[in-house]
Amino acid sequence: VVNVSDDLKSVGEAIDDTLTRLDEFSGLVDVISCHVNPETSVDILSRKEELFALFQRVRKLEFAVAQVRQTVDAFDHLVDTAETELNATTEGKIKNFLKPLFKKKSSVPTTPTETIAPIFSSPPIFSTKDMFCNTPPES
Repeated sequence: VVNVSDDLKSVGEAIDDTLTRLDEFSGLVDVISCHVNPETSVDILSRKEELFALFQRVRKLEFAVAQVRQTVDAFDHLVDTAETELNATTEGKIKNFLKPLFKKKSSVPTTPTETIAPIFSSPPIFSTKDMFCNTPPES
């Protein structure tokens, strides 16, 4: 025996919820249509091509910002890695600057140890020329 009463109840609730939302949306459309001036909508439609060109420029700018953010994050990670490998943080610089003032000089000369510097490989950097050239807007 299959009990479908629970399923029918949930479907009925979903339908009631959808009808409530549809009623609210209909009321919103009625309010907006009362406040819209027909001349304004004609003006907006006449500037449709300009708006599409502006939207395209905004998309390109958002893409450029995302690329810059990605590049900065990559370089930030490289700087953090380099500071860790070389033990050269800002805090370390301050301590190293003040250390000679408070440390007694030792009579045994220290010999510098040879360290092999890690090889730096730069992450790819994008070019904005491809994004912001003076080409006609895409349709």
